[in-house]
Amino acid sequence: MPTKEQYHNNKEYYKNSSNEYYKNNKEYFRERYKLNIESIKIHGAKKRAKAQNVPFNITVQDVKDVWPVDNKCPALSIPFTVGNKETKNYSSPALDRIIPSKGYVKGNIQIVSALANNIMTNATPDQVIQVGQYFKKVTKDLNMTHNNRTFDRQSYNQNDARAKKAIVDYLKSLSFENIEAKEDFYFDVSAKKDKNYFFEVEIKNQWGSSWNPSWKEVRIPERKSRLMKRKEKDYPDHDLYFVVFNTDCTQAWFIKDTDVDDSSVGTIQNSRQPKDSPHLREPFFHIPVEKAKLIQISS
Repeated sequence: MPTKEQYHNNKEYYKNSSNEYYKNNKEYFRERYKLNIESIKIHGAKKRAKAQNVPFNITVQDVKDVWPVDNKCPALSIPFTVGNKETKNYSSPALDRIIPSKGYVKGNIQIVSALANNIMTNATPDQVIQVGQYFKKVTKDLNMTHNNRTFDRQSYNQNDARAKKAIVDYLKSLSFENIEAKEDFYFDVSAKKDKNYFFEVEIKNQWGSSWNPSWKEVRIPERKSRLMKRKEKDYPDHDLYFVVFNTDCTQAWFIKDTDVDDSSVGTIQNSRQPKDSPHLREPFFHIPVEKAKLIQISS
């Protein structure tokens, strides 16, 4: 055993020797850690309590008493893993203070996974619940918006190309300039005349040579609200129009983004899904035809 002076004068040597010894005896240290896990948790907690100036009076038995019987995180149901560096910040057990300011005292400690402990470290229980509810809602909305649809790439490419060509030809006939049509996951077409414009296009294949008079509204997928937010944030000087073509692109409804945004949102049946699909409905803006302008594109 080296003296303090020897260790101080040869830190690098002893450090490397220690690391080498650990590498050659990993299994031994892993098993030793498992056998002494409660004592190790107590030792770490005592150091943290001193550093944070909070009470500490728990024993190894207190830790054993709160250890989950099924050896799983009570918050996330993750099975604990011990002695594995790769899961150290995920599924390794952590000694947590239920109310941090009360310190490590009997009745205020619990064993949870490192992941659960990290989530709770900088937040109150109410904040954790609030964040969880928010992300649950976001995930639900995202699933409804994107996953509830069967995406047909070939059909999309064909219709997208036809719709873009139709709007570009139409804008050229009206002497628009700087017309650009490219896929950048935002606006389909940009152009300039008296001011700057964006156009978002799609084809309604159910609409043939004439608009059915029983259709009292035009429907735009609610997921396209991201375009309105994008325009409002980054391009407030542009006008944005949603353009819905009939199947042969000879007619189109032009709808200003503000009229879309002011319209009600409702879910309708997704015709691309089988009737027994759990993802049968999708949210759409329902724009009254009175707020849209029907344009004859070509004969």
